[in-house]
Amino acid sequence: MSFKLFKSTKGAGETTSNASGAAFLILLITIVIVFYLLFLPPADRAALLEGQTIPGTPNSASSGYSHLIGSTPLNERVGYIDYVKDDKIIHELSTFTIYTLTDAELISSVSSFYIKNSAFEKKFQEMRFEIDPKATENVKLSFNVDKPSGALKIYLNGILIFEGELERGTPSPLVLPVDLLKQNNVLYFAVSSPGFAFWSVNQYELENILVTGDITDSSNSFNMQKVYLAESEYKHLESAVFQFYPDCSNTNVGRIDITVNNQQVYHGVPDCGLKNFISLDKSVLDQGENKIEFVSDKGSYIIDMVELQSDLEDAQYPLYYFELDEDLFTDGEDDEVFCGKVDGICLDNCEAYEDKDCCFKESNRNYWCDIRTDNPRDRCVNMILANQGDDCLSGYEDRSGDPPEDLEGVCGDDTDDFCPTGCDYQYDKDCCFTIDNAFWCDDVPFTGMDSVCTTIVTPSECAACPDDYHDKDNYRPNCPAPTETINSDGEKELKAGVDVLFKIYFANQDYKRVDFVINGKELPVDTYSMLVQRNINQFVREGTNSVEIQPRRDIAIAQIQVAIE
Repeated sequence: MSFKLFKSTKGAGETTSNASGAAFLILLITIVIVFYLLFLPPADRAALLEGQTIPGTPNSASSGYSHLIGSTPLNERVGYIDYVKDDKIIHELSTFTIYTLTDAELISSVSSFYIKNSAFEKKFQEMRFEIDPKATENVKLSFNVDKPSGALKIYLNGILIFEGELERGTPSPLVLPVDLLKQNNVLYFAVSSPGFAFWSVNQYELENILVTGDITDSSNSFNMQKVYLAESEYKHLESAVFQFYPDCSNTNVGRIDITVNNQQVYHGVPDCGLKNFISLDKSVLDQGENKIEFVSDKGSYIIDMVELQSDLEDAQYPLYYFELDEDLFTDGEDDEVFCGKVDGICLDNCEAYEDKDCCFKESNRNYWCDIRTDNPRDRCVNMILANQGDDCLSGYEDRSGDPPEDLEGVCGDDTDDFCPTGCDYQYDKDCCFTIDNAFWCDDVPFTGMDSVCTTIVTPSECAACPDDYHDKDNYRPNCPAPTETINSDGEKELKAGVDVLFKIYFANQDYKRVDFVINGKELPVDTYSMLVQRNINQFVREGTNSVEIQPRRDIAIAQIQVAIE
């Protein structure tokens, strides 16, 4: 193997020049960085060099709550919730009578028979009859005898049941053996042979031949009652008790059979004059219609106080938890002022269209819309824009609550003592007062639009209306003072400007009644809306919070959210 040596074509002077240029560039960059650090504020320089967090900067955990705005501490899909009002449901059934009647009745009859047996002629007879073996007893054969000679023979369904000589007259009735009786029966009548006395004739002439028996009429021995179990009741059913009171006499009645959905649950003679109880397993019952049948085999019963009691399991309603960061709360005990609160105060950094107080501070001739408009800036407008009216569904109002001249008498005018046709009672005070015992809030309370007009002012709603609720006679509900409801537990309050919103997305437009219990405080919702939003600032606390859903009727909830805004 051989090696070749190569010599560089660049001169030594050119290499030295390139190295000097790179060193100068590095020196220049270093000088710029040093001067930049020298002119930085001390706190910033410390944070940059030592990795410290600068108090007051957006990256500081204790600087504020802006990093939490828009977050959703709770976002849960719920589904269908059954309303279980009580732990017992009693279904009362009608009083009824069941009975059987047993009477002696004629089963079959023949006016006369002639029976003959001689060496030259034989003449026998038969009699057919039908019975219900289960409903017939004490079956007897009776007849009158004339011209008797020889021994009379009587067969029942081919079996000899009587043989003997009878005298003229009416013999005692012959009891037909029970074990030989069938539904279709044949009585065969014959007479004995004269034997070697071929010149003799044995004969019987029978008249008024009757088959009688004690017939039991069971057509009224049956009764059926129906009980309907709703889906939610059956779903939460643990067991059931069926009870009835038989008015009867133990010496004159027989057994009773009770069936539920064709399953026998009772067979025997009940205690007359006492309540009788039958425990039923859930497997015996069905969701929807249930058939309860009574059948007696003897005597008469008056069945009274008939009830089916459903014993339900304890209701387990959905319970959710969410966390609220400490940055959202302050240690201050006084009620805080924030933009958007109707309290007579307009903060310096608050726009007129964000706060009712700022709207009228800007100009006494402005008009305010109580509800949010599609364009936020349309909430506070001048007279010209207010007269258009279409932007505010609840109607624009001035500082005194009066509408613009062009919108007097329309929906939202609370001063005309008139409710326009089709106007929502949440938008017009006069429409609200068409409802008996209704209370009105002049400004939208924090509990939302559905609480502007309400028939029941709950404790949580008392402090939600800025000017308090009142009815058409200006009577105000008996609400506790704000100091009794705000910060009464001594916990931290939300910082000014923070809104914690509770959003409920329903699955349909049916009427909904449900209580949301937030940290032990009820937030009632009665609505047809698909979406309901409530401000729950006065319900929440720092750290762990809970929401329990307690329906007041069956309800379908698609989703619930807690949002920070």
